[in-house]
Amino acid sequence: QAFDFLAISNAGVQLYTILHSSVTFFAALAAVIVLRTRVTVVQWSAVVAIVVGITLTGIPTPLPSQGSFALGLACAVLGSLCLASSYPTAELLFRYVPSPSPRPAEEFCSFAGGMLNVLLLLVWTLAYTRPRWDALVLAPLRAAPLGPVPSGTVIALYASHALLVGIHSLY
Repeated sequence: QAFDFLAISNAGVQLYTILHSSVTFFAALAAVIVLRTRVTVVQWSAVVAIVVGITLTGIPTPLPSQGSFALGLACAVLGSLCLASSYPTAELLFRYVPSPSPRPAEEFCSFAGGMLNVLLLLVWTLAYTRPRWDALVLAPLRAAPLGPVPSGTVIALYASHALLVGIHSLY
């Protein structure tokens, strides 16, 4: 999440979305390396098509970066790599690690992982963002073309984001 935040902050939301499409490639690569999964030529072609297709969406209209494009690119790729590595790692644990008796349900593990993401985002927000709330959040919003945004709205959006991170982790 921290890499994703830095990627969005530097590359902008549109460029981040395009750059984050590399998660599909890294997930397939990690499955091959970690799980020894056989990926067919057709499957690799589909992975490449997804990444290239999403990347091409930025070509008709060049998208400016908000900060350092190179830092945004590096963080988007690192964030994608971290996210992609979680899939085969979880499957590896379910497949090869001797399970305790009784083994926890996969749904419980998914829920626990989602709640861990929400908790980590909450800790980051309280420890890092809250002390810098005005400089990092409110000042840029005051300068936004749409005008000032009420602080309560921003807090509600942060809480919604944390909830959505947890829901996303469940799927």
